[in-house]
Amino acid sequence: MEKHTFSEAVEIFKNRVPDKYDKTPVEDLSDLRMGGWIIRDANNMVIGWVGHRGDVTVYNYEDRPLKTYLE
Repeated sequence: MEKHTFSEAVEIFKNRVPDKYDKTPVEDLSDLRMGGWIIRDANNMVIGWVGHRGDVTVYNYEDRPLKTYLE
């Protein structure tokens, strides 16, 4: 099993995200784990996973005000 660098993980991640995906991976906030990379954006939110075995998961979130959400 070959371990990916962050740059390789981001390249694999970007190949899997939809065209209109607007989150940008940030290396300083992302974590290398035994199985792969937890990819985070500038808001320190998890936006994906890139495993060393080639598995990729993409997460998305919407920014919305708490008041609107509670109503």
